[in-house]
Amino acid sequence: MKTSNTRIYKGIPLDIRTELNSYIVLDTETTGLSPVNNRIIEVAAVRVDHGEITGQFQTLVKPPLNAYGQLVPYQITRITGIDAGMLKDAPSFEEIADNLIEFISDLAVIGHNVNFDINFLYESFERCNGYHFSNNFVDTLSASRKLLPGISHSLGDLAQYFNVVNNQAHRAMSDTLTTYRCYLKLREMALQNGAVTAATPYRARSSGWFF
Repeated sequence: MKTSNTRIYKGIPLDIRTELNSYIVLDTETTGLSPVNNRIIEVAAVRVDHGEITGQFQTLVKPPLNAYGQLVPYQITRITGIDAGMLKDAPSFEEIADNLIEFISDLAVIGHNVNFDINFLYESFERCNGYHFSNNFVDTLSASRKLLPGISHSLGDLAQYFNVVNNQAHRAMSDTLTTYRCYLKLREMALQNGAVTAATPYRARSSGWFF
């Protein structure tokens, strides 16, 4: 069975203090936890250049039917609000892949528990066109664990700590914008301990969802 160890082209994690003139913040919603066996149903991303959001990408994604003949399991609809009716006319991942690759380009990717999103994108690109998704990444989950050990580290709790409003939790664009604002707060905190620019050897320790 394929495991994350086979993602040989996967990028490396960057310290949150790394200076990035341009980068992507993104989030995905999926049909489950396995990048191999489950599929993306929504992806959203924003591009940031010199501290300003300069572009946005957002789309629902129609997955293949699962073993039960479903586009999306009920428990995922309950969490995200995304149901089969919303997905039936959405494009497939194959149909959005080229545009998403062009939008992300070779920029560093920022996300909360970003290994989850990176692994899903890696598998999805490889599955549909053989593209190797090798962008480096910054994980706000790992950063929050290091900088704020006394709090819960879900995106919702982190946003509450920083007084960041997430108007539509568990939808990709709202979570992306929330992650972006939390990233700025965390990076400001981290820089108080001295700036670095090199990639760090650690990877996010968790591979699950955090609510």
